[in-house]
Parts: sequence; C-alpha cells; structure tokens
Amino acid sequence: MNLPIKIKSKKRIFICLPYKTVEDRRKKYHPDGEQNEAYMRFLAHELVPYLEDAYPSFQMARSRFLMGDSLGASVSLKAALKYPFTFGNAILHSPFVNDELLDLVSKANPASLKVFHIVGDAETEVETTDNKVANFLEPNEKLHALIEQKGFESEFHLFNGGHRWKYWQPFIKTSLTFMLPTHTFDLESMGV
Repeated sequence: MNLPIKIKSKKRIFICLPYKTVEDRRKKYHPDGEQNEAYMRFLAHELVPYLEDAYPSFQMARSRFLMGDSLGASVSLKAALKYPFTFGNAILHSPFVNDELLDLVSKANPASLKVFHIVGDAETEVETTDNKVANFLEPNEKLHALIEQKGFESEFHLFNGGHRWKYWQPFIKTSLTFMLPTHTFDLESMGV
C-alpha cells in the first residue's frame, strides 16, 4: 500500500497488526472465532496500555480508532462496542456482519462510537475463509440502517464493486479525514 501521508501533528500513531495465516485471522477476527475474545482483550488491555506507556498521548477513546476490512472490520467493530472506553471510532470496510454484531450495535450507546462504513453493491456472493459463499451486502445494509436508527455519528458509502482491496483502497483518505481533523493531514500527498 502506498500511503505517503504527511502528518502535521506529532500525536498520530498508526499501529498495524499482521496475522500469521488465514486460519489465524479467522480464529482471532471472526465474531465466533475461538480466539476472538482473547484477541480483543489483548487490544484493549495489553496493546493500548503498552502504547500509552511508550508513547504518552491523549488517553481517551475518541482519540483512538480501529480499522479493518472484511473480518478485520468485524473485529474492529466488535472491539469498539465491547470496549467503548478504550476505542471510540471504527473504520469498517465490508465487514462480515452476523446477528451478534447487530445485537451489540442495538445495545450500544451511540454517543460512544463514531463509524465509517463501506460495502460494495456486488458483495452478494463472497467466498469466505471457511470455503462458503455469503451475502455481505444484505447484512451490511442492515448494519447501516441500525447505525442510522440508533443515531451514531457515521458516514456510509455503497460503492460499485466487490469484496476486494482495490475497491476499499480509494476510501482510505475519506475514512481518515472523517476520523481525524483534516488540518492534521496534507491531503494532496495521499497517493491512494
């Protein structure tokens, strides 16, 4: 990914967490994954305190966001909903959405979370990591309607395309400027 972003503020820290394998990703990121709860606890109770200790910053949930695509977006949303005093923002690129996530959103305080959400109009037959095919569009439309109904601060885009990075990448700049004040970026240098 080529993101030559000129940060004007020294208080912006971006942390990217890789996964070992597709199977590892599913265990940690899928809402029903066997390591999902432990992974979210790691984010909230180990990673954030470590970062706050190493790089003191403004220690409020609204100063942090989680971002992901597909299952990465699912775990980002779930962690932000389960740890609202740690994470106050979520950028969701075509998340896998199930009833558990919809239930968490329905019970959440809309004042605790700001959401940027995109999904493609061609995401009706997405091959999943368990070798099945799922409709991502319909549950994402339900998620969007629920976010709107509950009154979350949010921005939603339905784009032309499928469940691929090439469709999500053009929204990086838009999502970051929604989450962060525009005066903190040199927007012209963002080559996405």
